[in-house]
Amino acid sequence: MNWKHPNTISFFILICILLFALSIAYLLYQEQPEGTVFQGENSDYTFSYDLGKPYQQYYLPNDLREISGLAWNTEDQLLSIQDEEGVIFVYQTGKQEVIQKVKFGKNLDYEGIARSRNKIYVLERDGDIFEIDSLFGESVESKKYETPLSYQQDAEGLAYDHVDDCLLVALKEAGEESNETGEGLKRMIYSFDLNDNRMSETPLYYIDQLELGRLIYQKEKSYEFKPSGIAVHPENGYIYVISSVGRLLVVMNRTGELLYAERLSPSQLPQPEGITFDEEGRLYLSSEGRGGQGRLLVFNPKN
Repeated sequence: MNWKHPNTISFFILICILLFALSIAYLLYQEQPEGTVFQGENSDYTFSYDLGKPYQQYYLPNDLREISGLAWNTEDQLLSIQDEEGVIFVYQTGKQEVIQKVKFGKNLDYEGIARSRNKIYVLERDGDIFEIDSLFGESVESKKYETPLSYQQDAEGLAYDHVDDCLLVALKEAGEESNETGEGLKRMIYSFDLNDNRMSETPLYYIDQLELGRLIYQKEKSYEFKPSGIAVHPENGYIYVISSVGRLLVVMNRTGELLYAERLSPSQLPQPEGITFDEEGRLYLSSEGRGGQGRLLVFNPKN
């Protein structure tokens, strides 16, 4: 082989890159779990939605290309935010457009939104929570509640829990203190009391990545799960959590028992970030566009 010839060297480098890429692809393939639906070990729970067949699918406008939170408002209206502006977007599915924009705060990294008691709450990535009384006008005042959480823990999901009349805050990262106490494989969900506006000192729920891995892989192996959205079912009060990393939806009961998990379609939801329910039990899932338009999918209960 003539190594002095430039074409020979280029060809050799290309072959090395190709072999390396094939090796990585093979390893990733080996890591993929078999199947898409996983039933909890001690659960007779029946999942109520066919995630392969959305009732409606909407492509969102440019304002919501990086949608990062979702909450049902009223009738055919949804509240949403994106992770760069202190603005609440009111999206109407009937018109398939944003019908209102309301400025509530500075341009920071906002990750979750929830509605309760005729008030709206927005979650900042550092765990602080903003309370908004109304959406009248183009700009409104908001009240900020600081919490012990930090940017390092990356608060991503916010939901109103009608059962315990509180907010649920899901963390994407474990944080240094969790790793030091051996809890690095657990994703934490805290509660925020709406009576005294304080965060719980300890997590209310955990999602254990090792337990999740046992369910999905059927062996002692963790499944990477970093919550990006959380919601509470309006009828049974079960807790639904989605993760963009690992692209998974998980259902837990009120004691934190893992009931069900299902992998989300990358073609339907390239980067799932938002989840909510309306009063009729319809499930809404939203996704960032990843270079294209954001998406909103609606699922009717099977019965």
